[in-house]
Amino acid sequence: GEYVVLNKAGLESLAASVNEGTTYQKKTVLLMNDIDLNNEDWTPIGYTSKAGSRPFSGTFDGQNHTISNLSINRPTKNDIGLFGYTTNGLVKNLNVKNADIEGYLNVGVVAGTPYTSKYENITVTGDVQVKGMSYVGGVFGKNVYANLTNIKLEANAGSQVFVNSVEEGKAYRTYAGGIAGFVAEGNHVLTNISSNIDVYGTTCDVGGLTGIAHEGTSYVNCTITGNVYITHGTELSDAEEIGGLAGVWMQNGRDVTFTNCTFTGKLSAKYF
Repeated sequence: GEYVVLNKAGLESLAASVNEGTTYQKKTVLLMNDIDLNNEDWTPIGYTSKAGSRPFSGTFDGQNHTISNLSINRPTKNDIGLFGYTTNGLVKNLNVKNADIEGYLNVGVVAGTPYTSKYENITVTGDVQVKGMSYVGGVFGKNVYANLTNIKLEANAGSQVFVNSVEEGKAYRTYAGGIAGFVAEGNHVLTNISSNIDVYGTTCDVGGLTGIAHEGTSYVNCTITGNVYITHGTELSDAEEIGGLAGVWMQNGRDVTFTNCTFTGKLSAKYF
């Protein structure tokens, strides 16, 4: 029930296996060494499409090793990150150093669509650039539906999450966050979360931690120090959907709770 990844070729083999339909459900993948991806275009592990889904559903244990120099340039594609799409599994004990990624929807350094998999003991460091059209975060993109524990983003100066959600003159909702673009509804808890990355979003729903925090979720011990910007809101109500922790809270009868969470960056919002 255990598989080992020894080098770059092994990690590429894992991605190919998942993208061909192997889910690794109830299996464990162990990262045995640090791996340098050399800024070569990376194919995310797992994806969703109209034709079907190819998730990674096992346990990936990085064993505190580091994957460095992650590069993805796919501005028209969704589910962009080291992992593209995961379900009902666990990714833990992993460091990612230096990442330059661009996608369309559901974009994050570690997972574009983490969905129902748990993530714990994840650290992103170095030079970090994350770009997309919507649902974009420094670590995770869209649909966090499970617990996140001990997630840290310690980026170098000049790093940023940049989300341009204006296409052909029409503005769409941005959903941009330093950690995650979109945290979905449910009883999951985000514990011991920190980020220092600056977040830029064009329209609305832009936050230092998450673009949107949905009902039932809890945030415990969160420290956000990066700055947050809305650059091209189309009206005042857009510009108001900005926050040091969450751009907007969607409660719908169930509370969103923040306990021992701080924001010490600055907020800046413009609308035209």
